[in-house]
Amino acid sequence: MDSNKENKVKPQVLVVGLGPGDERLLTSYAKTVLDQATTDGVLLLRTSKHPDCDKYLERGAISLDYIYEGNSDRQVVYRKISDFVVDFAISKSGVVYAVPGSPVVGEDSVANLLKRQSEVDIELIGSISFLDLVFTKLKFDPISNSLSIVDGEQFTKFGMDRSGPILITQTYSKEIMSKIKLAISDAYDLLGIDELYVTVLHHLGLDDEAIFDVSIDSLDTEYLVDDKGKFKISTDHLTTLFMNLPASPGKLLADLKETVDELRQKCPWDKRQTYESLTKNIVEECYELVDAARDIETTQDYNNLIEELGDLLFFVLIYGQIGQEEGTFNFNDILSELNNKLILRHPHIFEEPKDVELNQFLNNWETEKTKEKNRQSVFDGIPNSLPSLTLLTKVLKKASATGIDHSVLTEISDLDETQKIIMSLVKSNDDLESVVRELARKLMERAINLEKK
Repeated sequence: MDSNKENKVKPQVLVVGLGPGDERLLTSYAKTVLDQATTDGVLLLRTSKHPDCDKYLERGAISLDYIYEGNSDRQVVYRKISDFVVDFAISKSGVVYAVPGSPVVGEDSVANLLKRQSEVDIELIGSISFLDLVFTKLKFDPISNSLSIVDGEQFTKFGMDRSGPILITQTYSKEIMSKIKLAISDAYDLLGIDELYVTVLHHLGLDDEAIFDVSIDSLDTEYLVDDKGKFKISTDHLTTLFMNLPASPGKLLADLKETVDELRQKCPWDKRQTYESLTKNIVEECYELVDAARDIETTQDYNNLIEELGDLLFFVLIYGQIGQEEGTFNFNDILSELNNKLILRHPHIFEEPKDVELNQFLNNWETEKTKEKNRQSVFDGIPNSLPSLTLLTKVLKKASATGIDHSVLTEISDLDETQKIIMSLVKSNDDLESVVRELARKLMERAINLEKK
């Protein structure tokens, strides 16, 4: 091996952060390095779009803005920039590469350079980033408040698991703002939230600094204006958004799943449950939910309905957790299976949109279900453990869905007298469960009155 080649000193690349824009926020060391680089003719600027760059350009600094032209892929641009910096450093035996803000905050070009350390020796010279100014201006501690930071350019789909404080960077164009607006609005329409507000942070640390709130709906307008008319700005590379997101459905579900997971690990009752042991509780909870739903029009007790719906959801989650522990299935499988089934059973919605009569829809549902389950009859799969009146009602409804007339069933001669009476009642009211329940309610009221005497 050539020992001279092995011991050869690599060219040095000094990466200097230009800070958020005000020269007063630069460290004395960073200023010294930048001044010396202009004197030596080895200063490269990633972009001239920074408030402190003009003076360096006048003194011979080279801007790499031209590399952005004709390249819409940011990763391609930053690879080309890192290639140029390395080649320049090798040809000049060293270079100073200046980037806006801090060299380690949102700087993909620097990340690419760090992968080239076999060719060049890289030193990072830190400066205040725009993040420092954001936290100072908002009087906000990002650590204790668990701040999320998201790149606006990559905001293709809003993360449903996000909630709480969020900082959205790289919001330099109307197109990016529009994408953010649509993503957030679509996500929070699910929660019935009509209007969300976001804090605009523009040109922090500069003379035209602006901090104000606007509605999410106005993000993609030509100018962002505060409600007092004090600020009117056009978004650019020094614009950032901050907002406090309400808990999304995904985040709430993730928190709930984590709670159930912990219960399975630590609670004596939850730990010992099996698929079979939970069935009795599920039946009871279903009946409690039915009561809450039936009574809602008269009681208006939505809190009770919410509670009962939550109780039922708990069983779905704990079943998913048991399946995950056994390695047979998990909660995601439940969600995926349900979504796929709803789409498959509604071809008139998701395949060939068209109006369908209710009876036709019910018939299609039963037909698709029979094919799906590879059953010989639509009556296969009816749970035998259903309460007797519910079972009868289920059979009759299935018969109707397949075009079988109830009168044909009631003419069967081998019915005993009691069965004939019940079937005759079907002709006047096919919801025998409600009939018997109403009878039980009346009898209970009379019994209570007699009890008081």
